[in-house]
Amino acid sequence: MVTRKRFLATGVGAAAGLAVTAVPAHADADLAEIFGSWSMTMRSDDDGTPASIELISFHPGGIVTQVRQLYVPESSLGPVLESAGHGQWRAAGNEFVAASRFLLQQAPPSAGAQVGTDNVRLTLRLEGARLVGRFKSVLLSNTGVAVRTREGGVVAERIAA
Repeated sequence: MVTRKRFLATGVGAAAGLAVTAVPAHADADLAEIFGSWSMTMRSDDDGTPASIELISFHPGGIVTQVRQLYVPESSLGPVLESAGHGQWRAAGNEFVAASRFLLQQAPPSAGAQVGTDNVRLTLRLEGARLVGRFKSVLLSNTGVAVRTREGGVVAERIAA
């Protein structure tokens, strides 16, 4: 007879086993070191663009979520509201590569039509307790035309309990 306790214990063990096997092997760094949430500063190589502070979370299984300020008063597409970014990450040698996509829509008082996407690629490496590296952001119109490309440096600190 299978008791509730045994059923739950078996299910939790099986789920834990799946979570471990879902993460690709990585010989050069411990993947678990990147898991969690980070406060990230992105500084463009263009001195005219102020640094932005964003939040990013790396989840087991290669999922990444990224959040920045909702309202962008000045962009190549005019004033916009920006969604959270969703995407994937993977290990690449001693680095981690992540790609996120943010949806952009017209800011009020407009009708709020979608105007494009911001497609961000990060190349990061662990240096002690920090993530450091580079970003590339490509702002695409609804028709897929690149209207702005920015590149720069990234530094992230873990958000700890």
